Amino acid sequence: MEHGQLVPDPLILAMVGRRLSQPDCRDGCLLDGFPRTLHQAEILDDLLDRQAMSVDGVIELAVPRDELVRRMLARKRADDDPSIFAKRIASFEIQTAPLLDYYGRQGKLASIDGLGSADEIFARVRAAVRRFEQSKR
Repeated sequence: MEHGQLVPDPLILAMVGRRLSQPDCRDGCLLDGFPRTLHQAEILDDLLDRQAMSVDGVIELAVPRDELVRRMLARKRADDDPSIFAKRIASFEIQTAPLLDYYGRQGKLASIDGLGSADEIFARVRAAVRRFEQSKR
């Protein structure tokens, strides 16, 4: 992760699988930042299917690249080096962006404007979650 790479699939899939098998996930849960690849999404779908569960919806926080860079530089974390961030963006474009089409074709994608105050963005996310909950009924 410190070098801008993803956690290896076997490790992350084992972690997620164990967590989803816990009783408190039976009625649903929120996954943040997972899946990150089509392979992970397909494995997740299979795992959930075996537990009589499914992905109800996926939220994309759409933020322009220049704003992402600005936010990264403002955080001043050790792993927020501009060269590592560039690798993260390249990884996103190659590995993660295809998920938008994958979930979009299934009618499960809500693209949320990621600009504005935290309260404004949170309100948009909550509204999308409510729409997913209503469509599940």
